[in-house]
Amino acid sequence: MTQMKTGFEYSVLLIVTLIWGTTFSVTKSSLALVPPLYFLAWRFSLAALGLLILNIKRLTGITKDEYIGGVVSGISMAGGDAETIYVSPERLAAKAVELSRRTPGNLGVAFTYNEPLVGFEYVRDCAGLVHAAGLKNILVTNGTVCEKPLSKLLPLIDAMNIDLKGFRQDYYDWLLGDLETVKKTIAISARACHVEVTTLIVPGRNDSEEDMDAEAAWLASLDPAIPLHISRFFPRYHTRDLEPTPVDTIKRLCSVARGRLKYVYSGNC
Repeated sequence: MTQMKTGFEYSVLLIVTLIWGTTFSVTKSSLALVPPLYFLAWRFSLAALGLLILNIKRLTGITKDEYIGGVVSGISMAGGDAETIYVSPERLAAKAVELSRRTPGNLGVAFTYNEPLVGFEYVRDCAGLVHAAGLKNILVTNGTVCEKPLSKLLPLIDAMNIDLKGFRQDYYDWLLGDLETVKKTIAISARACHVEVTTLIVPGRNDSEEDMDAEAAWLASLDPAIPLHISRFFPRYHTRDLEPTPVDTIKRLCSVARGRLKYVYSGNC
């Protein structure tokens, strides 16, 4: 059943990618005939209608605050208040080099905040130029990546911080992720570059001593010198019904992990 579901999801992703790719030729032709604002308004309106039809059940659970936030974000984007800029790999590498020559200096580039591997090709191209300039690359990721693209990227990466969000698959099910994929990423990466691991502790979800001991034992089997950061959770967005992680819980789990690992640090406390 899981394999069928995975196959279906991959098929849908492939179809979406193909459709998205074909729209570029249509977009280019349309923009030559229609003002950009009107064209984009129609395009996003059609996209919104499609999402509404496909996700009507999920929309019934959206709160008033989320509706207001969405409207404000949409108006801001339409008015140009939420601008984005494209920075080419060449420009990014040149900026890193420029900063390295100033006080206090610069070691390189950190790919972080938004999941960087969503833009794998961009990270790869930038990292190659940064390395060629003699600087370092740091990758902060949730570790959800297949082995083949990871193996292409690792020679360009000097250090990684990988989120190991929990140590049970049922917890990753809650996050719509896959524990074994993340574990494999950590194991492969730890052989290629400096790796640190971060676990965000969510009360009632992944805060048991048994889970932490199992996680620390597994990391120690790779290398007991792998640094582990155990961080407090604060409720946001869809998890506002939960409580912040008690500081005592973080201290207790750090103590458990130190029984297996040399370097354990508390975070957000």
